Amino acid sequence: MSDPKRVPIPAAGKLFTTGQLEQWKDQIAVWWGKEKLRYDHKRTVELFRKWFGVSKEEAIEMEFNSREDPEKFIEHFLDSLVSDFKAKLHEKKRVACVYVKMSFQHGAFATTEFPAGSGRKFRHDVPGHAGIVGQVHYRDGSKQTVFQRFISHPFWQYSHNTVQPK
Repeated sequence: MSDPKRVPIPAAGKLFTTGQLEQWKDQIAVWWGKEKLRYDHKRTVELFRKWFGVSKEEAIEMEFNSREDPEKFIEHFLDSLVSDFKAKLHEKKRVACVYVKMSFQHGAFATTEFPAGSGRKFRHDVPGHAGIVGQVHYRDGSKQTVFQRFISHPFWQYSHNTVQPK
């Protein structure tokens, strides 16, 4: 289940404190404890393939760990969130400070009409989502906002916006 593209949690030490990472692991455990009740084995494997960009075999192993070794799974989940967050940061800018928190969205059902006005409605089971959100301040004075939001389409958006100093 090791993914060379992922940044291990200790590498996040420059951005996040150990206490913050431990608190986030606890929060993820509570969130996942509720979220996983919505999915059977097959759906969980599909979600893990999408969330983590892994093969079916790796997703099956992760699904097993999520049930049998939840601490290992939660650690991997947080590794992925930290890696995804760090990938949003500007590589050539030095971070001055980070004001972030963990954001959790529980799954939902979404109904879409396509084409619009046709009366043909489709119901989607939209999985939950977790992410690190907030603001990053760089030493050059620029700021970057990282956020997630739920929209009416059957997917989540995770985006960021950078404001340059005047």
